[in-house]
Amino acid sequence: MFLQKSKQFRGLLIGNPVSKSISYVTHNQILNPIGFYEKQLISIENFSEEIALLKKEEIDWLAVTMPFKEKILPYLDAVDPEALEIGAVNTILVKEGGWVGFNTDGEGALNAIEEKVLVKDKKIIIHGAGGTARAIIFEAKKRGAKVFVANRTALKAIALSKRFAIELYDDKTFYDICINATPVGMTIEAALPIPIGCSYLLDTVYNPHETALIRAAKERGIVPIFGREMFAHLSYLQFRLVEGLSLSKERVLETIRMASL
Repeated sequence: MFLQKSKQFRGLLIGNPVSKSISYVTHNQILNPIGFYEKQLISIENFSEEIALLKKEEIDWLAVTMPFKEKILPYLDAVDPEALEIGAVNTILVKEGGWVGFNTDGEGALNAIEEKVLVKDKKIIIHGAGGTARAIIFEAKKRGAKVFVANRTALKAIALSKRFAIELYDDKTFYDICINATPVGMTIEAALPIPIGCSYLLDTVYNPHETALIRAAKERGIVPIFGREMFAHLSYLQFRLVEGLSLSKERVLETIRMASL
């Protein structure tokens, strides 16, 4: 399962909040006994100072969650070209003292979706305008989907439509796949409205496991794709980036899928 190596791999999740993340449980199960994984709440007001302190610590990689996926970019020493095009990172590798940014959100989301249905030539509506939405838009386009975007703030949706050359939400269009890439449902029992036409629905929120949006989709006969599936896939892709860390894909996916929280 692992490459034999004497060092202890250290991973760290940074964000605000981090309390809803399940990775502290799942990743420590996966990494034991060759590594460990921690989470750290980063202050929004003192972001620069706290990142500077982190750069002095011995860390192998960092996972980045909201609201810092875009804000962290100027603090990196290098950025993967695709992550740069997306404009957000969810993974940072520490290489010879330098921080290098990557993004596995989009690939993780689309891998989860494509376990159910191929996205080529499908119409996908993505609700959201943050780093996760950007990554999913980029990867969905890359795989040949026709992508639409919606957001509570219309100007943000318009900006994304121009940046990625995609279309704005139209309530008269039938969408094959609907995606919630907002935190709605994470801290409150709420659900975004589901378009009238929708065959598959991915909620990127994974805690709680069954969100109000997923329940609403199931009641309408829509095939649900749980956020935990996306999280499992993107986490495996993060592990795969870490030099010297070799993990069984089956073990990673199964541990995250079966985590009891």
